[in-house]
Amino acid sequence: MGMFSQAQLAQFRRLSADISGVDGSVSGLSNDVSGLSNDVSGLSNDVAGLSSDVDARIAAAVGVSVQAQLEFDTTPTDASLNPVTSGGVHAALAAASIGDTGWVPMTINTAKVVSGSIAYRVKNGVFYLAGVIVANASGTAALTVDQIPTECMPSEAYGSCIRVPATVTVWKIPDVNLDVSERKPVMGGVVDIETSSALGSVNVTVVIGGGSWLLPQPS
Repeated sequence: MGMFSQAQLAQFRRLSADISGVDGSVSGLSNDVSGLSNDVSGLSNDVAGLSSDVDARIAAAVGVSVQAQLEFDTTPTDASLNPVTSGGVHAALAAASIGDTGWVPMTINTAKVVSGSIAYRVKNGVFYLAGVIVANASGTAALTVDQIPTECMPSEAYGSCIRVPATVTVWKIPDVNLDVSERKPVMGGVVDIETSSALGSVNVTVVIGGGSWLLPQPS
């Protein structure tokens, strides 16, 4: 007589068949998951393709890309619906974080300035520029070598060339401005009001001060 009865052998056969069926089910489930992954990947590609197609269709319709149609503000602007550039947001936040820099001296440009000093200050979101220098009245040149930090520059709402109050003597007016792109004070010459003509290559004492400008304000 064998070790197992016919009933036990039949039971073993059924158990083996059940295990084989489970293996088949697991294999089928794995195939289903793999197929689902492929479907998701395909859907993602379809969405990307659709997005590109939409952008291309809009660009073809208006003649330029969607990005080119947008008008950006370089600084947060009250009541504006335009998006603000990343640099504009950074500058605004940096300016807001400045309490008081104190007077920061700037290195004078000896090609234009004979002697004297110029300094800037940012206090509570307001920019100030002051100094007394002896400079050559002829030609246009920067008064300093170093630049004012971007986060300390006045709002671009003032324009690309900001007029800076300055005096020489009675009847003589120096053309001093703050160049926004260079971030430096610049002098463009001195006019003699009595003769309505520019001074030649002579040294004059220039007093800078009396002006203040707001920094970009965060929205």
